[in-house]
Amino acid sequence: MKRFYKKLLEDSGKRPGELLKHALLHLGLIFTGFFVFIATTKFSFLNVANIQHIIATSAAIFLGVVTTAVFHEWFHLFGALLGRSAYSIPRKFGVFIFEWDFAENGVQKFYIMSIAGSIGGLLAILILSNALPEIDLRYNNMVLASAFSAFVFGAAIEWPIIFRTLGSKDPYAELKKTTPKVLVFSLLTAILFGTVAIQILDLIAK
Repeated sequence: MKRFYKKLLEDSGKRPGELLKHALLHLGLIFTGFFVFIATTKFSFLNVANIQHIIATSAAIFLGVVTTAVFHEWFHLFGALLGRSAYSIPRKFGVFIFEWDFAENGVQKFYIMSIAGSIGGLLAILILSNALPEIDLRYNNMVLASAFSAFVFGAAIEWPIIFRTLGSKDPYAELKKTTPKVLVFSLLTAILFGTVAIQILDLIAK
């Protein structure tokens, strides 16, 4: 494990401080999501029930989506490390925490990095299912359904790329096919699966 962290710092584009800033930002987003979620579901500080429901639902969606997205991206990075891939750490903050070097990395390394992201998304759902406080099961289900929806969104974008790369052996060319139309389709697919998931979870809870 010590060698793993050493490699993480050595391969972080010679800017370990930038990677730490990304980590702190993402942890801050997750903890903020948890705090807002608990505050809006546990404490009835609003007189208008509908307003509180809207805020609590928004907090649940935020927590589920952000947690899954963060885990997804960090596991992409861990996959890049495991595959001994070439990458760099951008200074600009955002969801993406590293830039993949298509010229230096082979197809096998691309597979490892890509699949690791999906594993991270599934792990986020598992962690959330065990970490949410037992306050209001309706909103807990909303968090999990949102997390699953975020996982589906990533899978709808990335899995076709992986599948096409099996034939073309050119991940960069396949990635360029991710048009706005593909993103919209992936988003609609994610919303559909998330809606089905919340219905199933609510039925199980009854």
